[in-house]
Amino acid sequence: MLARRTFTLALRGAFGNNDTQGTCLFASWLVRAMVTRWIVDARATIRGGDGHQDGGCLDVDGTLRGHYWVEIELPGGERGVADITADQFGHPPIRWVPFPRAAAEYRPGHQATVDASAQDVDSLLATSDGLHGSSADFSSFAGDSNSTHLPVSESRPMNLREATIATPVQKCCPRCGSSNITADGPAAWDVASQKWVMATLYDGGVTCNDCGAEEIEAVDRAVVDLATEASPA
Repeated sequence: MLARRTFTLALRGAFGNNDTQGTCLFASWLVRAMVTRWIVDARATIRGGDGHQDGGCLDVDGTLRGHYWVEIELPGGERGVADITADQFGHPPIRWVPFPRAAAEYRPGHQATVDASAQDVDSLLATSDGLHGSSADFSSFAGDSNSTHLPVSESRPMNLREATIATPVQKCCPRCGSSNITADGPAAWDVASQKWVMATLYDGGVTCNDCGAEEIEAVDRAVVDLATEASPA
C-alpha cells in the first residue's frame, strides 16, 4: 500500500491526476527499489510483455495486455507478482498474486528487452544524490520517456515531456474566499501534498466552514498570492 500511495502522490504532483494508465514501468521500478531496500534477502525482478506475441498480463476479460510488473521472492521462499497499477486493466489497484496462479495471469516476455527498459528508467532517475534520490519526483525526469524498449499495448502511454508542475494552490470557497473548507468524506486540502487527504472523496460537493455554503465547487488560489495578501502592507 505504501508503494501505491507514494506512486499516486508522484503522479498527482507531476501530472495533476492519479491516472496510472501507461505508468506501469515506473511503478514497477518503485516497487523493486522498495522491496530490495527494505526487505533483507528479498529478490525483485521487473518483468513485462508486449501484449501481443511476447508475453503480457491478462485483464479482467481475459485479454492479454502489454504491461510491466514485479516478480518477488521473499526470504522464506514465497514467490509472487506485485502489481500496483493493475486498476488500468480492471483489477484492484494493488495485487499480490502468488505462484503458481501468477504464472497463468502474468506471462513474462523477452527479459533482455524488459531489462533494457528498466535501465532506461535507472538513467532517467539518476541524480547527483544517487539513483534513488528522486524516485517519487517525476517532474525531474529528463530525456525521452518513450525510450523504453517494450511496445506495450496500453491505450495512453505516459509522455513525461508533457509533464508540468503547477504553482502550489490552496482550495478556497468561491463565495467568501475562505480556505477553511472540507469535502464530503470528510477531507481537507493539504497544500504540501497538493491533494485531498482522504483515500476516497464522495459525491456531494464541498462545504465552507466559515460562511456555511454547501455543495460548492472549490476554486484554486495560488499559495503565493494568499501569502502576499496576508502580509502587512
